[in-house]
Amino acid sequence: MEEVGRARARDRARACRGEQDSSSSNNSAKLLSKYQLSNMMAMEGEDFVPPPECPVFEPSWEEFQDPLGYIAKIRPIAEKSGICKIRPPADWQPPFAVEVDSFRFTPRIQRLNELEAETRVKLNYLDRIAKFWEIQGSSLKIPNIERRILDLFSLSKVVIEEGGFDIVSKERRWARVAQKLGYPTGRNIGSLLRSHYERIVYPFEVFHAGASLPQTKPKLYDGEEVDREYKPHSIPLRQSVQPSKMSSYGRRANRLQPDGPEDSASHPLTTGSQHISASPDPTEEDIEKNPELKKLQIYGAGPKMMGLGLVPRNKSIPKKEELPQTVTVRDAVAAVQDKEEPGEVKEGDSSTVTPTPPPPPDVTVKNKVKKEEDDDDGGDRHDEKDQDDPNGDGPCTKMTMRLRRNLSNPQFVDSFVCRMCGRGDEDEKLLLCDGCDDNYHTFCLLPPLTEAPKGNWRCPKCVAEECKRPAEAFGFEQATREYTLQSFGEMADTYKADYFNMPVHMVPTELVEKEFWRLVSSIEEDVTVEYGADIHSKEFGSGFPMNNGKKNLSQEEADYARSGWNLNVMPVLEQSVLCHINADISGMKVPWLYVGMVFSAFCWHIEDHWSYSINYLHWGEPKTWYGVPSVAAERLEEVMKKLTPELFESQPDLLHQLVTIMNPNILMSHGVPVVRTNQCAGEFVITFPRAYHSGFNQGYNFAEAVNFCTADWLPAGRSCIEHYRRLRRYCVFSHEELTCKMAACPEKLDLNLAAATHREMFIIVQEERKLRKGLLERGITEAEREAFELLPDDERQCDNCKTTCFLSALACSNCPERLVCLYHTQDLCSCPTDKLYLRYRYTLDELFAMLHRLKVRAEVFDSWANRVKEALEQEEGNKIGITDLEVLKAEAAEKKFPDNELLQRLNTVLTDTHNCQQTSTELLNKTQTRRMTLAELKALVEKMENLPCVMSQLEDVQAVLRTIEEFQTQSRALVSDRDWRRDSAPPEQLQALLEKGAGLPVDAPECELLKGLQEQGRWLGEVRQTLGPEGGEMTLAVLRNLMEVGCNVPQSVSVETAMAELQELLTIAERWEEKAQICLEQRQKHPLSTLDAIVNEAQLIPVKLPNILSLQGCLSRAKAWVTDLEEIQASRTNSCCLL
Repeated sequence: MEEVGRARARDRARACRGEQDSSSSNNSAKLLSKYQLSNMMAMEGEDFVPPPECPVFEPSWEEFQDPLGYIAKIRPIAEKSGICKIRPPADWQPPFAVEVDSFRFTPRIQRLNELEAETRVKLNYLDRIAKFWEIQGSSLKIPNIERRILDLFSLSKVVIEEGGFDIVSKERRWARVAQKLGYPTGRNIGSLLRSHYERIVYPFEVFHAGASLPQTKPKLYDGEEVDREYKPHSIPLRQSVQPSKMSSYGRRANRLQPDGPEDSASHPLTTGSQHISASPDPTEEDIEKNPELKKLQIYGAGPKMMGLGLVPRNKSIPKKEELPQTVTVRDAVAAVQDKEEPGEVKEGDSSTVTPTPPPPPDVTVKNKVKKEEDDDDGGDRHDEKDQDDPNGDGPCTKMTMRLRRNLSNPQFVDSFVCRMCGRGDEDEKLLLCDGCDDNYHTFCLLPPLTEAPKGNWRCPKCVAEECKRPAEAFGFEQATREYTLQSFGEMADTYKADYFNMPVHMVPTELVEKEFWRLVSSIEEDVTVEYGADIHSKEFGSGFPMNNGKKNLSQEEADYARSGWNLNVMPVLEQSVLCHINADISGMKVPWLYVGMVFSAFCWHIEDHWSYSINYLHWGEPKTWYGVPSVAAERLEEVMKKLTPELFESQPDLLHQLVTIMNPNILMSHGVPVVRTNQCAGEFVITFPRAYHSGFNQGYNFAEAVNFCTADWLPAGRSCIEHYRRLRRYCVFSHEELTCKMAACPEKLDLNLAAATHREMFIIVQEERKLRKGLLERGITEAEREAFELLPDDERQCDNCKTTCFLSALACSNCPERLVCLYHTQDLCSCPTDKLYLRYRYTLDELFAMLHRLKVRAEVFDSWANRVKEALEQEEGNKIGITDLEVLKAEAAEKKFPDNELLQRLNTVLTDTHNCQQTSTELLNKTQTRRMTLAELKALVEKMENLPCVMSQLEDVQAVLRTIEEFQTQSRALVSDRDWRRDSAPPEQLQALLEKGAGLPVDAPECELLKGLQEQGRWLGEVRQTLGPEGGEMTLAVLRNLMEVGCNVPQSVSVETAMAELQELLTIAERWEEKAQICLEQRQKHPLSTLDAIVNEAQLIPVKLPNILSLQGCLSRAKAWVTDLEEIQASRTNSCCLL
């Protein structure tokens, strides 16, 4: 499994960073087109726009050795984004240490659209309105408009924003309502919205405002698509559903199913996720204040309910009956007004929707036959026969009709009294409520019922009581199936491959990101995934190697087990605050493990006590993160509360429960800065104090996370406790206890941590003194010492704000089971002051003593820092010795002073001092491996002069520099006395200066000039000797060599003149050589006179020419041959004459 994990990490890290090969990209493009054709990327509204990337850091090996130091180094940059990503050095690859065979876990079930805040509000609204109709025997069916279901929540909000139903209808604003909901204009959609609002939403809204509503049943309108039945979405129903197995996962499991036989089945009554208050009976004043109630008729008691008017509270039926006055909707309101909205165009008579008044309410009521005892008949029971339908136009139904047998019994008579009119006549028309057993005349209900309803029926009072039940807290449920890593990975990869219709490694991260935010905002699609979150590493084993004695570690594993980046080690490092907490706090000091699949998410949250967190992705596909800096934390909370106030009304600490997410684009549009990143395998993500963060998994992966706290966290931790106190949220540990524990042993603290603890402790002590002074002013003088750290946390929590007490608490001798912190002393009890007493951990004197020891510890550093500053800023004449600087450095190491700028400067000065000493010694002893340049010598002297300590070799080095300067003066004088460009310097003087320069320990720049002048003189001498009469015969090779050497000597007029002469002579010689070569090689015969002329002219050049010599030899032989021939001819002529 370790090799598989590493291979998976490599592959998916490459995929995350875009390192796929070209063939993979082509295949991905082909498969992607299929995905696009399936319309799965259709977003509701605008597409998701990824936020900017968070900072990414790549530390060197040296920086990586100090984890908390490096985090402190990057904090000024990374803290501005809230989160950051750290890529370790390439060679840092810890082995995966989880025992794969024994690792089993049960994941959580996540329904994506329940995570998003605004979507959950819509679903909760649908739950409530569905319950409202279900209680009255009707199933809520959500209409379809323009091929999508009608968003009833948004419709309700827009109507309220436009002024309410009456104003929207009166001013014909329904077209504007349709436009705000995103529907196209010109299709008569406004009238449809009005019809649906009036028959579905309006009764619920008026009822929610505190009125008793008539029973109406939603009806289908012609010209619309068939409505879909809404399945209630509340918590009990969710928890009753068994989790899906791997094989049963669907790509899109719709909650809104088409109409079918199951629609008629009754649903269990569920608790809605919104609190509906049943308001008390409305009065004239209430109706004047409430615009929704102004359109309602208020009827008083009476048999026929005739006439209008308001019955004041004091004129209602007797108090013991607590009869509610009934608020009913006018008949005119129930009828749909057939009016066209401005700006709407009818497409035709056949498409025009003409709403008709709804029929009488079809509310199913469960009828019972109750048997009453007849006191006059000696307790005999008489069965009441079924009553016929009063109208005679339907089948007989059973109704509970109470017989008034004994009118002398007031209680008995009251049981047969209508709760609306207070009369008991016409008992055949009395309906019995299945909830409270109250009676109502069918004709007293508004509108009156023409016949007895069938099935369950509940009165308006019971409907209100059912709807006002408090909502249950939202949370995740656990799956019932237990997974291994292999089985979960197979399920996760299969799910993702099937969902996107392509191999998991080819799905782009951008595609998954957009689809995730589309799904969480959809109320139609109910996608369910599983997430192995918050798995305790102490129980299941960490992904990092650990030195716990359970396993023999190799050398490599042991190194990683000691590494500060090991998440089991980081929280307990010496610079970490959490190392001073003895308890193993799971998730904070002990890492948690996370096994994710595609779309599994973690919601917006900040860490407990606003601590840091660090997450390491061991292997698998990337994890997408979103972060908000701490400076914008309150802004994020304000935006979420503003956009979804319904969620926060019942759960003020909702953001602390890790169950709510909101689209980053929405947050950014409201001024909340958000960043993102894709965390690939082998990378860390750091979150900073009070930085909200959320995200989701791109696919199957394995991560590990833990909290840690550094010295800079202490002020944030105290602010967090104040925040918890306002929210009445339980603490994980006592911040005061942690601070006091560190203050009790200041010598064991890192100096930076000691200074931060002193500042924190000072604020705590001052606040504690003020609070105790307040108790004395109230006259509370009794006190007893209490070792709070020995008590369980639940026994030392403030009864009011739930804060864990440590320094002090107020208790009462009459109420021993309760105590409060000193911020809520008025909330303890009403007992006399003499019964109250203070329970304290330390006296104020002891607290000040602890503060003083911290101050001394911090002042040790301050004293050292002052001495270092004084030593480093000494001027000439007051400098200290090197030994004094060494003592300061040793003191810092002995007392474990933190790494700081002063210490770094001190180390730099000492390093420079040692380097200067070594260089000076080599210079003076002439043992240096490389001769120093004059520039280096001057830099050495300057550095030695500027060092804050005394340098004993400085004068000797300065003497060497003066010698060099004298040599430079003599050299420049020699050169400036004669124009060496026209005439060379005397060779003897040059040689003397060169010998002097060679004896110097430094290379002076004049030495090179003198060497050049010397070489120049030698060359010119060679040229003069070669070209002079005593130079002898020259060759072409000599000329060419002189030319080559002359190019490298320092140039001057003499050199240039000599070079010109040599070049001219060489050119002439080469030309004659060329002519001679032509004569020797051409087949054409030349006259001897011509050759003789060439040879004679060439002999005038003082250069030995090989071709001329060859031609001269040929010419001599030719002349000899001619002479011989002439002699032979002459002899023949003489012989002929003799004959």
